[in-house]
Amino acid sequence: MNANTITQTIYFKGMMGEVTDPLSPVLNFSLLVHPSENTVSGTVKLTISDGQEEIYSGQVAGTTHASGFKDVVRLINIRGNFPPQYKLSGIVLPFETNMSLDSDWDGSGGMTFKGRNYENLPIKASIFNLDS
Repeated sequence: MNANTITQTIYFKGMMGEVTDPLSPVLNFSLLVHPSENTVSGTVKLTISDGQEEIYSGQVAGTTHASGFKDVVRLINIRGNFPPQYKLSGIVLPFETNMSLDSDWDGSGGMTFKGRNYENLPIKASIFNLDS
């Protein structure tokens, strides 16, 4: 990387899901986005309430790209693996989410976890530009 190159880092923190719907999964995320490198990394906490609340958390990483689609300005894809709730199991649970964001970094997304797909979940977030 050239010494004169400026790398922008954005702290992207928010929530995906419908908190007023007790059956909707809720994903809280705290991500570092590097648009010039098309990379994303951070942590997420997923709460699923299908009668019994289950909470999963872990590290994620992925990609980001400008979209060029009308009001959708940015696309983010992140993936990770969560340990199961019952730690005695040696398996990990794969997780993936996609986000379509507007110029305010709000939007909608979907995720896949434990063989289930969740679509059209609202995203509300805040961003903070960090110097790097």
